[in-house]
Amino acid sequence: MQPGIRDVQSLKDWVHWAWHPTRIRLDELGSSIWRRLDGRATLEEIADAAQHDFPDQMGAISERVAEFIAALRTLGLVSFVRTGDD
Repeated sequence: MQPGIRDVQSLKDWVHWAWHPTRIRLDELGSSIWRRLDGRATLEEIADAAQHDFPDQMGAISERVAEFIAALRTLGLVSFVRTGDD
């Protein structure tokens, strides 16, 4: 997640964040999920698409999608937006 700039230290943190992007290795499922994180697809749509793309892993897909997205959120790489459709 992009740090805010409040003082000299936070400016240093922002420069470090901007010049040193986070890199993670993705397997096929992770790559598939990452490509669908477009700001429009819901988590349910992403999980459904992953189940369609990886039918041999049917039982574990929903859990793996949830764990992967939670890990991305922890790293500050994604955030959630409530759509009001709930």
